[in-house]
Amino acid sequence: MKIKRTKTVIFTLIAALAVGYGVYQKYFTKTPIYYLTDTVKTQDLEVTILADGKLEASEQVEVGAQVSGQIKKLHVKLGDVVTKGQLLAEIDDLPRQNAVKDSEARLKNVQAAKVAKQAQIVNARINLQRQQNLIKQKATAQSEVDMAEANLQVLEAELESLDAQIAQAKIALDSAQLDLDYTKIISPIDGVVVATVVKEGQTVNASQTAPTIVKVADLDTMNIKAQISEADITKITPGMKAYFTILGEPKNHYPATLESTEPAPEKFQTATGNTATTASNEAIYYAGILTVDNHERRFRIDMTAQVYIVVDGVTNQPIISTMATRFKPSNLPMPEGRLQPNEAYVWVKNSDGTIAPKKVTLGISNNIHTEVIDGLTGDEVIVLSETSSDAKNGPNRMPRMR
Repeated sequence: MKIKRTKTVIFTLIAALAVGYGVYQKYFTKTPIYYLTDTVKTQDLEVTILADGKLEASEQVEVGAQVSGQIKKLHVKLGDVVTKGQLLAEIDDLPRQNAVKDSEARLKNVQAAKVAKQAQIVNARINLQRQQNLIKQKATAQSEVDMAEANLQVLEAELESLDAQIAQAKIALDSAQLDLDYTKIISPIDGVVVATVVKEGQTVNASQTAPTIVKVADLDTMNIKAQISEADITKITPGMKAYFTILGEPKNHYPATLESTEPAPEKFQTATGNTATTASNEAIYYAGILTVDNHERRFRIDMTAQVYIVVDGVTNQPIISTMATRFKPSNLPMPEGRLQPNEAYVWVKNSDGTIAPKKVTLGISNNIHTEVIDGLTGDEVIVLSETSSDAKNGPNRMPRMR
């Protein structure tokens, strides 16, 4: 019995010691705190708006046929560089040549009829003058004079009709000549052939709509149609500098300029009626048009572009990680006093391992890095975060800027 009582006392003492040790460890010992730190950098900083877009030709024309007929000759192929006025294709012109000849013959016929009518009028005037002289001598009847006058008036009216027919014949000849000219398809702009829609020998019908023969685009200057969210559209203005990357070369930055922004979403422009409805949870994007120099022909139509529109920037200024402006130590109180919107406290690590707050004035920020206008000398070690585990061998640098 005595042995049992002794064992119970021993077990009770062990349990009490364990609980006491746990309480001591939790409440009476200090866990060491380690700080993730970084230094102040003097470098450039940009604030950009990110948008996705597609590369387009600055000018693209669908060159069509204005007359029907068979494609007799295609003078260009895909990728050819063409100049304004260059012959691209020919439609069989024999029917149009015949139409021109027919119109010329009709015009000549009416012009000859006019000459004959003018001669008749001359004779009619002579006859009228003769009848008027005879009536004075009472050598003819008044009816003969009246008949001569009426005949002259009829001939003059017929001459006016022939003048109108000549005008119509000239219009018909001009139209026939224009249709003949339309059998030669010429380029309206300088550019590159980006599509050949027809082949030699194919028949095109222009009776309702002008069928496309080739597509010509100006690729020396290209546009990017970037989709900009409604949250960012108010932050940008035409003329802002920008740069972009393409999928094949994500590390290369190519310059661009924001030319304009469209006043309404694309779906609004294509919708019928006065308004276009949008679901309440659907994102709204506005198109921003950027111009890109492409004399080296590096970029192609429909390439995907990642666009960065520069809304603000500084060069060679003190820059810190934005994490430093948000850090609050767990074991130290924050300084009292109200901060201005562009002010913050950053915690500086001293040489003895302690940390102390410093009030700083902030400039621009891209959410990852922030400009420091005042409050730091530039050689401080600033605290980004803290940990209670051993982080001595962990990273102590902020992420590198892009």
